[in-house]
Amino acid sequence: INGTTNFILSEMRARGLPFAEVLAEAQRLGYAEADPTFDVEGVDAAHKLTLLASLAFGVPVQFDKAYIEGISKLESIDIAHAERLGYRLKLLGITRRRADGIELRVHPALVPADKLLANVEGPMNAVLVQGMADIQREMKLPTGFPPEVEAAAAAAAASPRLPALDRTEVPLVTIDPAESMDLDQAMYVEARGDGYRVYYAIADVAAFVRPGDPVDLEANRRGETLYGADSKVPLHPKVLSEGATSLLPDQVRPALLWTIELDSAGEITGIDVRRARVRNRSKLDYIGVQQAIDAGRADPMWAVLRRIGELRRQREEARGGVSLPLPEQEISVVDGRWVLAFRARLAVEDWNEQISLLTGMAAARLMVQAKVGLLRTLPEPEPQALQRLRITARALGIDWPAALDYPGFIRSLDPCQDHHVAMLTACTSVLRGAGYAAFNGSLPAQPMQSAIAAEYTHATAPLRRLVDRYTGEVCVALCAQ
Repeated sequence: INGTTNFILSEMRARGLPFAEVLAEAQRLGYAEADPTFDVEGVDAAHKLTLLASLAFGVPVQFDKAYIEGISKLESIDIAHAERLGYRLKLLGITRRRADGIELRVHPALVPADKLLANVEGPMNAVLVQGMADIQREMKLPTGFPPEVEAAAAAAAASPRLPALDRTEVPLVTIDPAESMDLDQAMYVEARGDGYRVYYAIADVAAFVRPGDPVDLEANRRGETLYGADSKVPLHPKVLSEGATSLLPDQVRPALLWTIELDSAGEITGIDVRRARVRNRSKLDYIGVQQAIDAGRADPMWAVLRRIGELRRQREEARGGVSLPLPEQEISVVDGRWVLAFRARLAVEDWNEQISLLTGMAAARLMVQAKVGLLRTLPEPEPQALQRLRITARALGIDWPAALDYPGFIRSLDPCQDHHVAMLTACTSVLRGAGYAAFNGSLPAQPMQSAIAAEYTHATAPLRRLVDRYTGEVCVALCAQ
């Protein structure tokens, strides 16, 4: 994934020339910089590999954890010996998910001469992706549910425990990617006096799944839904996650209905959550809603959502919180091939995200006040990590004034510029050490989620993440007291 090093190794093999001579030619041809260190020592390849790994595995990957070895110590005799043995030397970037984390390494490697990567010559790059089925086998991921789990899920879907409280009059809607069927949340927002009210209905998994039953035990083994490029490993069987438990349109569903009151500045003034029957009025998608907003024909509720979203972002900035506006990845399969595209996030996605964050912060507030619950925590970035980011910014040609702090720098980046997107992805490397902190009677020593700059918990996606079911149960119990 570095054209400079591939050109150098190709020319050294084809012409038997020493490294220094080919490097000079690469500089003359414009393939290498005047200072080629980033290229020939593998740093550029490691930056690219870090971005690819973050995109492929959907998690922040730390560049500073990569093993990096360049090609500057290779000699013509090394390449000649490899050729005689049926191999070619290439600078490879290799990443894969392992049981103990993400492997990330860049180094010269022997590639069999008959393989595709061995025959990528000159200043060209190539990426080889292992098939999702192979990755699933390697990681020992489940490919389906045991028969007893499917049977228990089907029985649960046929006999939900519906709550007595009827709130089907609240005109809730869902907004998700168009293809989504596992609908965890439905929303309605309204202005009230000089403040706002947020209704946020969360799918009530506990209305179908009992502690210790086959579905519950399997969900505890899985922990969360895992998403791949063209498939997923779900937390719950489809009959629940995309059927009876999902907040599908025009269906009465059991839900945890949050009611959150906000003042004119967007600060929380009241919190309540209780079990209720709800009905989703319409299954909407981000692109369609944004188009309606831009055309001036959207429901008035979206103007209220915009105002709440903007106020919540202002509160986030005032706290010193950070949001990374990374482009959305969109993967499609065309004639058996994966096609990866990127698009800038839509405004309505950001406003909707603020409602989810608001609910997680409201849930955390209830639990912190009662001194019992489960928080999602993230420590402050280490000073060394921030210093490495400043070095990355310089390498990408992005100005980061010494007086500008990390959150302010993030807000200065433009996700429509490629090198700024690279910087945003690199910024995920400082979000290290995220975890969960359970507590009962006294607060954790470190209760904060530093990126949000507040106490926070996961509470809005129980169809896809197990912990959200537990935090929901805690909050319902606290509000019932």
